[in-house]
Amino acid sequence: MYIYYNIHNLIKVKVGSDSSELQEGYRHYLRYFETKEEPNYVQYNIQEFSKLSDGVHFKSEKYAVAYDEQGITEYTTYANHATNFWIQILLVKNNLSFIHAAAVEINGKGFIFPAPGGIGKTALISYLRNLPGFKFFGDDFVIVNSQGEMFSYPSDFSIYPYHLTVFPEIKNMKAGKFLRSRKYFFGYYWVKKAINFIAKRTHFSSGPLLKGWNSNYAKVPAEALISTKDIGVKTAIYATVFLERYTGDTIEVETVSSEELVKMVVNVLNTEFKYGISYFNILTASLGLNPNDFYEKQRDILKAAISNTKCYRFKIPEKFNTQTYFNHINNFIKSI
Repeated sequence: MYIYYNIHNLIKVKVGSDSSELQEGYRHYLRYFETKEEPNYVQYNIQEFSKLSDGVHFKSEKYAVAYDEQGITEYTTYANHATNFWIQILLVKNNLSFIHAAAVEINGKGFIFPAPGGIGKTALISYLRNLPGFKFFGDDFVIVNSQGEMFSYPSDFSIYPYHLTVFPEIKNMKAGKFLRSRKYFFGYYWVKKAINFIAKRTHFSSGPLLKGWNSNYAKVPAEALISTKDIGVKTAIYATVFLERYTGDTIEVETVSSEELVKMVVNVLNTEFKYGISYFNILTASLGLNPNDFYEKQRDILKAAISNTKCYRFKIPEKFNTQTYFNHINNFIKSI
C-alpha cells in the first residue's frame, strides 16, 4: 500500500507500507499534505525495513537510509526522529529551509516565533487562533525561502497535560483521555515502552509489539484544533520574534540583528535535528560528501529569509502568568 504526500509542490513523499503503525507515524508529520494523486516523481521514499536493498545500515535500530541525486530512501520499522531532518535536506537542496517555530499570519502579516522546545509555542497558538485575521502556519516547524516568504507546515500538535488548560476541547478527545489515564497508570506505559524497545531490537522487522501511545504526550491533528479555512499556505514574513526563557521577573522585548537571530535559529535547528544529524554525518562520510556544504547553504537561506524582516527577542521569565504572556504578545503584535 502506498500513501502520498505533496508538501506545497515543493517536496513529494511516498510511504510504502501495510503497517498501520508506520503509516500513522508519518501522518503525525505530514497528515495535512496527504493526497490520493500519485506524483510524477518522489524525493522522499519510505519503505519497510524488510525491503532493505541499499544504503547505510543501522542494524541494531532496524533502520537504513540511502541518498542520491534523486532523493532520499528510508528503510524503517517506525517513523524515525530524523524524518523532519531528511525533509530539511531536500528543502535546502531547493533553496528552502525549516525554522523550528510557531508561525501565523495576522491581518496579512506573517509572524514567525522561533524557539527551543518547551518555551510556549503551542500555548501561544492557542491564544493567537482567536485573533481577527488569524491564519495558522505551524506549531513546530514552518518552511521559509530566500525571498522572505513562509509556507505552512501544520503537523500534528504534541499535547502535554499542561496544554489541556489552553486547549480545553482536547479533554474529551482521545488524546485527553490518554493523558489522564497515563497520569494514573504511569507504570503500565513505562513497561509497554520498554517491551516495544526490546522487541524492535530482537525481531528483524516489525512494528511495536504493543500498539498505541505510550509517550508522555499525545498527538492531535492540527485540523482538530484549527479550522481548515484558517490554515494558511504562503505569505511574506513580516517579523521574526525569538522566544526564550530567562531568570528575570518581567517579560522583556528587545530588537536584535538578523545575523544574531540567524545564529539562534540555527542553534535550535541543530538541537531539534540531533538524531538526523548523527545519521547524516555517517551517511556523508560513506558517500564522500562534505556536510559543511549543507550547513553553509542552510545558513545562507535563513539569512536571506530573515534579513528583511523585523527582528526581536522576547524574553519570558521562568515563572510567568499565561494570561500576562498572551497580553504582552497581543500588545506587541499591535505595536509593530
